[in-house]
Amino acid sequence: MAVTPDGGGHVRLTSPVAIEWQAGHEYVLIAVRRVLDAGVGVTLSLPDDGPERERVRFTEIDLDLLDVVTHDGGPADIALVAPLVAAAAPAALPPGPVVVTDVGGLPALAADRTDSRVVPPRDPAALAAGIVELTGTGA
Repeated sequence: MAVTPDGGGHVRLTSPVAIEWQAGHEYVLIAVRRVLDAGVGVTLSLPDDGPERERVRFTEIDLDLLDVVTHDGGPADIALVAPLVAAAAPAALPPGPVVVTDVGGLPALAADRTDSRVVPPRDPAALAAGIVELTGTGA
């Protein structure tokens, strides 16, 4: 199932988990950079809260993502739930296409959905591949 880009030709991504080290946002940011480098237009919305907010902002700067990432919790075409440890995994997945890490009960939550991909934790290349696959661009 391919998602439809927004009016600007971008697929909107979100990582709806608070910005904490165990939420894996640095891997999400690296994956977004890879997706952009593959020629797929995406934007990313992150929450604006959490103890690791400043570190994540520096990562955005290092990866040249300041014009791609917002912190407004806006709507998304694909959700990225990429925790590093089971304790950070949510009890439910957001509706719509989702890429999740193989942590805790996330694979079971995603198992019966045709619009989900399960990838290993700490693997931005696999996360990027899951995003690209769900966009249907074949990049």
